[in-house]
Amino acid sequence: METLSLGDGHSILGAGVLNPAKQKLTSDEGGYNHWSSIDGLPEEILVLIFKLAESAPEDVPPCPEATAPFNVSQVSRRWREIALNAPNIWTSIYATNPSAISTLIARSRDCPLDIEFIPVKERRHMGTLGSSPRCLDMIRRPITFQSAATTLCAHIHRWRSARLHELDVDNSANFLCSPAPRLEVFHAARLPIPWERTTDFEREPISCFHNHTPRLRDLSLTQIQIPLTSPIYAGLEKLHLSSIFFKDTQATQFIQVLAACPLLEELTVREVSFSSLNHTGSQIIVSLPRLRSMNLDVAEHHARYLLAFIQAPAELVLSVVMNHMRTTPSIAPHFDAGALERFPGLARIHSINVEHDERARCCAVVGTSSPPSEAEIFKITYRARAREAIRWTLSDLGLRFPLPSLEHLALSSFASGGLEITTFVGVLENLPTITSLALTDCPPSFIYALRVDAGSYLVCPQLRRLWLEFRPPPDTQRLFEVIESRANSNRLSQSVLLAEASAPLFHLTLRGSSVFDWEIVPKLQQLSVVVDWAKSGRKISEFV
Repeated sequence: METLSLGDGHSILGAGVLNPAKQKLTSDEGGYNHWSSIDGLPEEILVLIFKLAESAPEDVPPCPEATAPFNVSQVSRRWREIALNAPNIWTSIYATNPSAISTLIARSRDCPLDIEFIPVKERRHMGTLGSSPRCLDMIRRPITFQSAATTLCAHIHRWRSARLHELDVDNSANFLCSPAPRLEVFHAARLPIPWERTTDFEREPISCFHNHTPRLRDLSLTQIQIPLTSPIYAGLEKLHLSSIFFKDTQATQFIQVLAACPLLEELTVREVSFSSLNHTGSQIIVSLPRLRSMNLDVAEHHARYLLAFIQAPAELVLSVVMNHMRTTPSIAPHFDAGALERFPGLARIHSINVEHDERARCCAVVGTSSPPSEAEIFKITYRARAREAIRWTLSDLGLRFPLPSLEHLALSSFASGGLEITTFVGVLENLPTITSLALTDCPPSFIYALRVDAGSYLVCPQLRRLWLEFRPPPDTQRLFEVIESRANSNRLSQSVLLAEASAPLFHLTLRGSSVFDWEIVPKLQQLSVVVDWAKSGRKISEFV
């Protein structure tokens, strides 16, 4: 194999980058063929190897001049000829060096381009590339999108993907005005503005690519407002919007955007708001049969509105985070009419876990599928006024949120408050299919509410398993009476049943360290109840 001199006129790398390779190649001429047996491969195989190296995760900045295409083109004259005749390995452009950009664009010929821009503000630690003076000089100089835009944007018609980070939109939008007929992926995030300078995300709307992106399938915008009337939103498969206030825009326009994306697979709406929500008149339910992931992190009333007009498949994974909630009675007031039809994934939920964090003023409701997958299907996280919100949502479980397959319910960290006993009982009344219940750090009144008396209404008639981990512990005698009433088939048959036939409790798990009077265990075992009373903690998942 004949090596290229690093002084070759076409060389781009600094001498320091390839010194080890040069020493190896020149140390023993007789060993060239043995050391580089790959040289015997056909050219088309070498091109595939070069492309694989070019697309590897390690082939990234900080120094675009040291990426794989440049490296392989300097191993030998043959490799250089192959690389220069393979334009598809020069298509990934990290827009941090104008001279490298020009070279990549020229060598990629007419192939679609994949653009990524990350601004350089100051010198960065170069690690093993620190010996390259050219790299260091490039990194020392601040680099903005404008410095590379003239060269890049002259080829917008070739862009296949563009990921523009920390974009100075005010000074860059005019560069993005040409049509992009090949563009499939567009991710753009505005240059962050210090929090003390603004408290909202109101920005002037912009227009991109002359509204001509017929192949666009993946769109992600952060603090960049493109009007919802733009054709850029049509036909998307992935849509991510973050930190945007759509001024003078009704939420109905966003519903219309979704209707124009029948093949949508991923939807993320984070800290997005509209000037008004139109609750009057009839709304068309938007069917998204391919939607697999929907993440909403918005104000509570915006979340309710969006959920009310979307129909998704059973495979959907739904995550909702709500902040700054108003005093509204429910997350989804329209759900009671057809929630199961619009979100059939609710029927897959086998387990609900409700965890309250009083200090963080946060509460999460998580629904998972049945074993063995136990995949997360449904999650609602409340912030700020979590106490009011959790009361509303738990009251909706089984009503506005039908859960026909629910068998396990777990509640934790309510010992300091956050859930009234009347709400807790109401939740159990709405979920008659529960067969196992786990209470961790909850008020003793929760366990007392499970007692069955003759003529009383029976909550959780199918309850077979009970997990208890209390601080403070319940009264020993009252705990025994509750378990005795649940294990007694005759007592259960005398209660007022408004559901299906009852089942006696047969498995009790007690957890904790010196919080229970453990002398109660032998008495409980006499009730034909299997008692797991190890003082050491276990995961609740072992119980489900």
